[in-house]
Amino acid sequence: VEVLRDYTEKIRISNKSKIDAEYTAFTKNKESIWKVVQRHGILKPDEEKVVDVVCNADEVQKFQDKLHIIINNGVDLEVNLTAKGTGSTLYCK
Repeated sequence: VEVLRDYTEKIRISNKSKIDAEYTAFTKNKESIWKVVQRHGILKPDEEKVVDVVCNADEVQKFQDKLHIIINNGVDLEVNLTAKGTGSTLYCK
């Protein structure tokens, strides 16, 4: 990804159960280049939702993190996040 620009990836989650599923999504590292837009929510039975994850690399290097999706009374999920910053961190207004 080009440094100092926002890139959005969409992660689709779905509730295949017959009860509501409450979830919380967050990155493992508190100071991360990734930010979860919809951190909390409730999925109705058989409902799908798209969670946006925004990446903004601040250095020309490789980055790694994990996205944790904690589901109350369900199976927790983990998604590997990787990016490599390209370009230059110097710019003129």
